[in-house]
Amino acid sequence: MASIPEPKFEEWQPQFARKEFRAGRWPKISCSRVGMLYVKAGAIAIPSQYAEDFGKFCKMNSGPCPLLYRSRVGEVTAGPLAVDSDVRKDMQLYSIFVKGELQGTIGDVSHIPWDEMVSFYMGCSYSFEHALLKAGVPLRHIEQGTDVAGYLTRVRTYPVGPFSGNMVVTMRAMPRDCVSKAVKVTAMMDQSGHGAPVHIGDPRIIGIRDVHKDLYNDVKANIKNGDVCVFWGCNATSGEAFRGARITKTCVAYSGENINSLFICDVRVDEYNDSNPPEFGETLRPEVTFISEEPLFVSLLSDRSRDKLAQLHACIGNTQPDTDFFTRASLRVSHADTIWVEISNILSTSSLDSVLEVVAFVKGATALGKQIRMGIPCGDDVMWRRVIHHCQMTGIISQPIVIDSGVSDEARAGELEMCLVVSFIDEGLNVGELKLGSFPGKTSTDHGTLVNSGGVLALALFVLHSCPIHSRYYRKGRGIFQQPCLGNFILTHSQVKEVRQIVYRDSPQDGACDMRFMQQLHQLVSVFE
Repeated sequence: MASIPEPKFEEWQPQFARKEFRAGRWPKISCSRVGMLYVKAGAIAIPSQYAEDFGKFCKMNSGPCPLLYRSRVGEVTAGPLAVDSDVRKDMQLYSIFVKGELQGTIGDVSHIPWDEMVSFYMGCSYSFEHALLKAGVPLRHIEQGTDVAGYLTRVRTYPVGPFSGNMVVTMRAMPRDCVSKAVKVTAMMDQSGHGAPVHIGDPRIIGIRDVHKDLYNDVKANIKNGDVCVFWGCNATSGEAFRGARITKTCVAYSGENINSLFICDVRVDEYNDSNPPEFGETLRPEVTFISEEPLFVSLLSDRSRDKLAQLHACIGNTQPDTDFFTRASLRVSHADTIWVEISNILSTSSLDSVLEVVAFVKGATALGKQIRMGIPCGDDVMWRRVIHHCQMTGIISQPIVIDSGVSDEARAGELEMCLVVSFIDEGLNVGELKLGSFPGKTSTDHGTLVNSGGVLALALFVLHSCPIHSRYYRKGRGIFQQPCLGNFILTHSQVKEVRQIVYRDSPQDGACDMRFMQQLHQLVSVFE
């Protein structure tokens, strides 16, 4: 007997798909293949007393949990997302949780009392897959006819009320030359999908030790030679939040435990995106920068921010063999959790230019909450401690600084993750030269040199964290974009005078250096006018 051909799931209309799922058919097919032109949603239902907190949780973790619709109390339909729908029956599988413990997985939850339930419909990465394919980005899981691989990361979500937990992500491996296309396509879909990726590159950076073993949904990752791993937030993160919340009043039904079990909406993806432009607007274009190769570390910024960085770089008159070095250096500093600032033996505190470059850099870095550790030569220990203490007491530097004397930067940096080493040296006319480097297992193994760059690198941090695209990637889709204040990243004239008075406490003082530093600063700040 001839076998019955498999339906063309990608051509299914949403109402027909929901009808099939409601009848209990096709419980194991991948929803990535169903109605590819239509919005797909992960749907969960919780007792109404927790709804306000969970709504805020979605807002503060919009990368993994972009909210499409929140139902009224007791509502089983999906409002504007679909007609003739019943969220209790229209999905393939449901997981039932009580006190944070999985009680079972079933295909229909209509027997659960719904009068006090509120449903949340969250965007899904399957919604942007048709656009990726159309742009020429290969999708390995579709090629092999499986679901997309999911992983539990070490990235903590932004906690709200009882809801918290680690972020779940999906991974799509693709050729390196497709990464930029994938970013540009998905960045425009931060509600219907999950927007731009939350991480690109080495999985270990977000706590995934082995992409072939540390699977969240037991789907084998298909990675070809030369592929880059690209990770998007996943609404299964909501399931991890429920585990921690341990809701006790009543059972909670949700589909997050089953990444593939989705609600198929009546709304077309293109129509939804036209009505819901991305958070950063439609004027910014995301750019991809490969910061380092081993480990592979990638970041995002807007085209406008890249141009601003180029203007800053031009202001200091630097030329590098690699014209993108300054951009990579700035991004590397932005992503570092801890920065080890090494003061060279030949960087004397008698050189006010050098001291100001160090203080300017540390002010900008601490404005972003970076942890700073300073390695100071024993001979200059007293002077540097006096300078840093004054800057902390007067608010020039906003975070505590750990100072070590006679400890090598490599020894200290070896204890830290995501650590960057910034060395300030003095070589002849290149006063305040800044060298960037790091160690194996950190963010990069390459290094380079920028001249007179402490202040300009602080301003580069301001540029990057004023960029909605970089800010979202840096935050990994958590929290809310907040425009930083330029004043937190530059030294004022009065602050320059204060530092000079500390350095030359017992010596004649000359304000010429003050004027030279401020003239350079004004040139840099003019980039933002």
